[in-house]
Amino acid sequence: TKNKKRTPDKLAFKKYCPHCRTHTLHKEIK
Repeated sequence: TKNKKRTPDKLAFKKYCPHCRTHTLHKEIK
């Protein structure tokens, strides 16, 4: 499912990391 509110910025998005038990900022490079 694609949520526009979930990813306001296409270059960067927050994803939950189960290992770190926190939300980390990931950057997509196309």
